[in-house]
Amino acid sequence: MVYLRLLKYPGAKFVVIPDIKKVFNNSHCNLFIDVFGGSGSVSLNINSPNTVYNDIDPQFTNLFNSIKYKPGTLYEMLKEEVASEDENSRVRTDPHRDSDTGTGGRGEVRKTGKAGTGSGLSRVLSEPPSNSSGIIDPLRARDTMVRFSRSFGGLGETYGTRREKSSNLYLKKTLYSFGKIHDVVRKWQIENLDFRVIIRKYDSEGAFFYFDPPYPGKNWYNYNFTESDFLDLADFLKRVKGKYLLNLDADDTSLVRIFGKPSLIRKYANQNGPALNRRDMMRSRSFYTNVDQ
Repeated sequence: MVYLRLLKYPGAKFVVIPDIKKVFNNSHCNLFIDVFGGSGSVSLNINSPNTVYNDIDPQFTNLFNSIKYKPGTLYEMLKEEVASEDENSRVRTDPHRDSDTGTGGRGEVRKTGKAGTGSGLSRVLSEPPSNSSGIIDPLRARDTMVRFSRSFGGLGETYGTRREKSSNLYLKKTLYSFGKIHDVVRKWQIENLDFRVIIRKYDSEGAFFYFDPPYPGKNWYNYNFTESDFLDLADFLKRVKGKYLLNLDADDTSLVRIFGKPSLIRKYANQNGPALNRRDMMRSRSFYTNVDQ
């Protein structure tokens, strides 16, 4: 299955998407709420006619607001970034470049301009009027995409080396599918709220909440979870009117103490890092749901 992918991000749930879809379809709900949306890997591929994407981290809500309301601007910024990095790579590897020619001997690059603005994709990505209450800053959105797509493990902190695959490879793949991504995102309701607030706002019998909270003990995110957050979430699940699916690390016994026995456990191939360097080839995920299986 080929999924839409926007950027590298720790904990992306591509291997879990078929199980999420199955539970969502069985719920017969008409609204899918991605409470901890992150990179959007689930929302982009769940194929729900009504989707609420939420993340408490404003860099991600800005990213998706920019894709929704300023797609042409962001697309051109990303194309310029890719072209500039390609030129820099040629400068670094070409021994015949002269620093006095002005063509990049000291790392300068020529201005690329808006490459490819006459393409069919660029014409499709017109900019609708903005009516979002959130941040819409395409420049910040570009920086977010570049930072995560070029960093180790999608953590947005440590950058790759030249011995790795091209740092542009992921961005180029994103550009190739940018039109399809925009077609999905433009239909979303995008929120930047705490999970407690988003549940209160959208809870109803026709709502389906997907919960993929930050992993305990993993400082991967700007907004990490504490035990009190997990306790609050467990309390909300006891009282929620709608349907839900929560996935957790099945090997974390502290979470079993909070949420109890899971509804089901699944094993998935570990896709983090090169296969030869993975200590555990399979990972177990526990699922909690009030949808009949």
